[in-house]
Parts: sequence; structure tokens; C-alpha cells
Amino acid sequence: MKPKFNGYLKMFLHDDDPERLVSRAETTEDWVTKRWKILKKPRRFSIRFHIIDTTGFKRVHEVADFKNKGGDKELSHAIYRLGLDLVNSLREQGIEIDTVNSYAVIRA
Repeated sequence: MKPKFNGYLKMFLHDDDPERLVSRAETTEDWVTKRWKILKKPRRFSIRFHIIDTTGFKRVHEVADFKNKGGDKELSHAIYRLGLDLVNSLREQGIEIDTVNSYAVIRA
């Protein structure tokens, strides 16, 4: 999928402090100035998950592209559901995951 907007939103998958989770989010290019424009309308998003283990090794780099347009609620649900599935899959293999430093990169 070729993004309509330049740049991305990088969100970490977990933090013990919700305010710190929000403050750690990173935006670049159009996401800095047009974030609300991007999120307020249903779009085809692309999510790239980067799952890190507790030794700092990247265990998964998974891409999920929306087949249909979705809004911010669908995007949040996809990040939560797919991220949880990836983390649980690795945990079932006995791999300890660093969810504080694992993240998703969102493009639209």
C-alpha cells in the first residue's frame, strides 16, 4: 500500500504510566501537523509491528494493511488485537517480550 500522507505515527505497545505512553509517541512529517485530519476520516492504514524481547533482540517485524477503510477506533482495535496476538504467540514459545519497547508504526 502506498501511503497518501508522508511520515508516520510510532506508538509503543505498553507502558506502566499512560501519560508516559502518550508522551513517548512519535510523529513525523504530515503526522505532526495533520494528525487529526488523518485520524478523523476512515482510511486504509498500514501497521508495522516491531516486537522486541527482553534481551533487546527484534523478534517480529509484521506488517498489517487494512483491506477496507477504517477510522481511529478500528485502528486502535487493530493495534491492540494484532499486537496482543503477536506478543502472546511469542510468549507461548517461551520468549519474554519487552512490551514497553515494542512498538507499532502507523502510516495512512
